[in-house]
Amino acid sequence: MSNFTRKDNTASMFKNSFKEKDSQPDMKGEAMVDGVEYKMACWKKKSEKSGDTYYSFNFQNKAYAEEMYGKKSEGGSNEKASKANTTDSEDLPF
Repeated sequence: MSNFTRKDNTASMFKNSFKEKDSQPDMKGEAMVDGVEYKMACWKKKSEKSGDTYYSFNFQNKAYAEEMYGKKSEGGSNEKASKANTTDSEDLPF
């Protein structure tokens, strides 16, 4: 495990090697702004009007994202989603 500590008001992005379709980001990363951690996604796009290349970014609060979608375990699976897919028959309303 790395001893890397992100400094405030910095970010890092890396190529998304798992991209399978255009709707998925070209790059992914993390940032810290004013002490708040964010997940980042970036798409490389081309302007239809001018033909210029530009980058479109999306930021999501990291704590919120992990709460909503679950934190990835070391094996790469989504812990919250895995738990959600297991059903206890006592929880069923019928």
